[in-house]
Amino acid sequence: MNNFIHLKTNDDLVYLSINYPNYGRIKNNANAMAAEFFYNESLDDEFYIKLEQRAIEITASASFFDFTFDLVCLKKELKTCLKAFKTMLNYDDFKNYDLIKDKIKNYFLIHLQEYDNLAKMRLYENYFQADFKNDKFGDYENLNEKDFKEYIKNFQNQTNKIVISANLDEAELKEIKELLNVGSSTYESLKTNESFYKEESKNISQAFVRFISSVEINSLKQRAIIGLASYVLGGGFGSRITEEIRVKRGLAYSAFAFFTAFKKNFLIQGYLQTKNKSKDEAIKIVKAEFARLISDGISEDEFKKAKEFLVGSEILKYATTQNRHLIACSECFNDLAQGELKQITQIIKDLKLCECNELLKSQTLINNLSFYVISGNE
Repeated sequence: MNNFIHLKTNDDLVYLSINYPNYGRIKNNANAMAAEFFYNESLDDEFYIKLEQRAIEITASASFFDFTFDLVCLKKELKTCLKAFKTMLNYDDFKNYDLIKDKIKNYFLIHLQEYDNLAKMRLYENYFQADFKNDKFGDYENLNEKDFKEYIKNFQNQTNKIVISANLDEAELKEIKELLNVGSSTYESLKTNESFYKEESKNISQAFVRFISSVEINSLKQRAIIGLASYVLGGGFGSRITEEIRVKRGLAYSAFAFFTAFKKNFLIQGYLQTKNKSKDEAIKIVKAEFARLISDGISEDEFKKAKEFLVGSEILKYATTQNRHLIACSECFNDLAQGELKQITQIIKDLKLCECNELLKSQTLINNLSFYVISGNE
């Protein structure tokens, strides 16, 4: 796979993303999470003020698997932007370490009061066998200052991938290419637990329901089919879950299901919010719709409408430079070939209904379906 991608544009803006594979939360526990706070908030105020004055944005983010810096600036400010980024990587003043720990703690105290987020956190924590706590892989309470400093100092030695969308020639790209650290990186599939239903009581009048199921995908065509099927299942108005739970029975304002790719893991997950007294009925409907998708497949009318929407909305995905940049990042950082996600739309366009239903019958979605519910104790 290409570790350096340059998308030529006609814009004055530069979009630059530098991704460090396997340097995220799973393999680096709370260190990656703390680094996100460290780079975004803990350098000298004067540093951030100067960036703001020049309309330069540098954002650090720790995902489950990777750590990424996203840089946005005007072309004329690129040298200043790159200099600032290098300053960040070389920054070794940890005077705000205790403040970082406090900010993370306060973040989660607030986060845990948002019950939909709490249900999602608990779902992941119970679904994956990895050490998953507090909406992260790893526990921030075990953050160690010595390990954190070592994590920060090792950034410059880590393998990385770079995607840049800008109007630059080879000479102008030279300094950016110097940031590239070529090396091998592979991802492991996350192990999951057996299906479960778990419920947690709070003093609330609503029930927050999160659900998830694994999907087996071995090709781009299968990914296209599952993407279409998840849209039929819970992609919004007209989808089965929305129609059955919201439209026909009025049990919830929103009820969705969607396809998610976690590197080597492929999932259909979703959520809904309903009254405590109607949660059992809503959950029963979700289970029934998962089972019906496998047993009955997709109807001719559903297939036609899903194809029209997914193919028709393709042009919007590539409408802006920023969107095209994000798609290129998604491909590069997930070890996909450039343009591979666009191929999925063409595959959907050429799909036959019988191909979809044949694949769905081979899936075990209902056997893997798991729920975590935060409900009222009334």
